[in-house]
Amino acid sequence: MLSTLDITPAAHAIQVEQIQFKGSPAWLRNGSAWVPDPGPIDYVGHPTPELDEAWEKLLRDRYFMITEEEARAAFPTEWKEAYAKMPGGEEGYLVGLDMFHTLHCVNQIRQMLWPEYYEPPPATANFEVLHKGHCIDQIRQYIMCSGDLTPIPTKFYDFLGGFRYVDSNYPHTCRNFGKIREWVDERVKQNAKGRGEKSGGKLPEIVF
Repeated sequence: MLSTLDITPAAHAIQVEQIQFKGSPAWLRNGSAWVPDPGPIDYVGHPTPELDEAWEKLLRDRYFMITEEEARAAFPTEWKEAYAKMPGGEEGYLVGLDMFHTLHCVNQIRQMLWPEYYEPPPATANFEVLHKGHCIDQIRQYIMCSGDLTPIPTKFYDFLGGFRYVDSNYPHTCRNFGKIREWVDERVKQNAKGRGEKSGGKLPEIVF
């Protein structure tokens, strides 16, 4: 279902489905924790090139150009601020979808857990504090906005003295991520047509 604030041309890419969440930990009788049902792709854990590649595949080409008509519809009073000139000479309105922005923020928080691996250059330390704070609040607002009412149980572990832990490995009603990813990829592909070699067919990366 398309909301009045969704980008209208993506309407056909919205497909609602039920997705089984995965990744909740459980406990063995010896007290050790494990993940009995991990997802098919690792997005967490000790940093590795493979882990970074998995996140890169989620976040690739987050931004694309839209027409003036689309910009006016999306940002009635601020559409001119989205105007951009690309390295190859292309001009238009550069936008991204907030889902990918929030995923970027989750990835930033993930990297915060491993500062020895993802340590920012000293010159950007101040900016990184601001960036990480922005990301935490973006995730908070995004979660509160979605208002997911899926009930999840707490599991009782009598052998751990009555310890309880939530189990979120239950179906949730979701928009099909793959369909939206395909729609953005198609827009990026359309943007790249006719773009000069100077830009390499790529739009600039945005940090926030």
